[in-house]
Amino acid sequence: DCHESWFGGFDEHYKEEMRYYALAVLANSLQLLSSHGVKMHLVIHSEKWLGNNGLLFALISKLTHAEKRPHNAYQAMRCLNTIFGVSPKARARGIELGAQAWLVLSRRIGRSSHALLEEESDSAMKTLTGASVRPSLISRLHSI
Repeated sequence: DCHESWFGGFDEHYKEEMRYYALAVLANSLQLLSSHGVKMHLVIHSEKWLGNNGLLFALISKLTHAEKRPHNAYQAMRCLNTIFGVSPKARARGIELGAQAWLVLSRRIGRSSHALLEEESDSAMKTLTGASVRPSLISRLHSI
């Protein structure tokens, strides 16, 4: 029992750190594959990526915790930028999953505490919408 209370927080901290590193490895791998002309859309268009509980959904859900875990949100955003950049189908699915709202929220959190998260959020929003972040969208989503 003594050891359990002593190491109780360590286990959760370790898990969170491993999640961060997994996201970083995924982001780096996606960027590397994309930069070398690998036809990633052939893989991305599968149910495991775009399905209701697929990787795209999991990455977007990481943005919901951006305030508590901005570094994880940053790595998830890097992944989303690459995925959205190579696949119109992934962009459409991201919109269906409500990614725009979480991108705006991540951008706001990034602006106040994590500059890289803000940059990646801006880039993802531009890729997702094909335009700059609209001020009207930002003002509507500030109430989230």
